[in-house]
Amino acid sequence: MAGKGRGNKPVADPELFGSLMDAFSFTADDLETNRDGLISDAQVHRLRGMGKSLTDYSRFSIKFMTAFVVIAGGLIVLMFGFNDSMRKAALGDTSGMMILAVALPIPIVLVIAYSFVTRKQRSQYEHARLMSAEGRAEITKKVSSNRTGTDPYWELKVGNGFRLNLLEEYAALFKQNTIYRVYYAQVGRAPTILSIEESG
Repeated sequence: MAGKGRGNKPVADPELFGSLMDAFSFTADDLETNRDGLISDAQVHRLRGMGKSLTDYSRFSIKFMTAFVVIAGGLIVLMFGFNDSMRKAALGDTSGMMILAVALPIPIVLVIAYSFVTRKQRSQYEHARLMSAEGRAEITKKVSSNRTGTDPYWELKVGNGFRLNLLEEYAALFKQNTIYRVYYAQVGRAPTILSIEESG
């Protein structure tokens, strides 16, 4: 079934279609399920795994930053406790201590805020709904600027409702102006492709 398109019709380029399946991690069974308007069990598992990885990372970040603040705070206490000149300077200038007391918890606050965002995104992954778009593929090369210079990327547009930024190796799998049908889940600002096929 890897070389079949919609309605089990042979696709124009089975090899390229197989490359799309490999690149976006879907099977012929996934595609058939998506055609029926559903997300396959395998795709649900994959989406939940993506959401879980986000929350696992945020938990690690919170533990790391908490340990950092505790260790940094302990070192500061030891330094003030065993260094008379530093202790006298701190007691004479309370503004420095106040700044230090306020600054130390800031990383934890930021990480906790990030964890709330990732929990929301995990919920979106776990309760994702199937969406689709159909139309001619438009692949446009663009450039993003960063501290080290500029990086090229390719924007894929299918119809009026689907846009996704891709690396060159993924963009090369699509044929310009060919009609595709894309099944995807919208999580955050970027869609996650579930399956894709030529439809024209």
